[in-house]
Amino acid sequence: LVTSVVMSLLGSGSSGGLGTMEAKDWESQARDITTDVTSSDKYKSIALHAEVKLAEALERCTRVCPTSYGSDGEEKPNKLKTAVCCQLLGEFAELCGPFSAVLKSIKDELVRSVYSPLYVSEKGLLVFDQLPWFSVAERLEAEKAVMVEERAKFEEMLHEQQAVIARIEEQLGVYQRATAAAQLEAAG
Repeated sequence: LVTSVVMSLLGSGSSGGLGTMEAKDWESQARDITTDVTSSDKYKSIALHAEVKLAEALERCTRVCPTSYGSDGEEKPNKLKTAVCCQLLGEFAELCGPFSAVLKSIKDELVRSVYSPLYVSEKGLLVFDQLPWFSVAERLEAEKAVMVEERAKFEEMLHEQQAVIARIEEQLGVYQRATAAAQLEAAG
């Protein structure tokens, strides 16, 4: 539903000669990385195939979207690795015989809790990627930091203006007292 709404907002795919706009949900993002990963017919063991496919896909993710670390030195979640892991979990679930339906349901629930309905264009490109919640949180934290900084600057300006107003009011009081004294002197 969200993809269709975004696509309808974007139009039929044309942007007046600037290129084609595209909304990429998490599955499309993952498919771009997992396409052409080692095929299963090269392996006698499904488990070995799964391990190799995951390792190859994650290695590709690291090349495309390098690992980043937080201020505490902890590895930050990676939106591309997250998409690939969700994609591969779905693929591997299909190979699990009687557990396929249950594992697919588990994957679907995890995806709903990991991915937001928000799409964003990175670096001004015409491709809009679906964002996982941790990316939304990072963006909100960055926006909050900017807003806190702006608020501090505004409060500083407000204090400066209040000081100016206090000086003006003080000067006004001096003028009013001088005027009142002059009027008393003129009347008396």
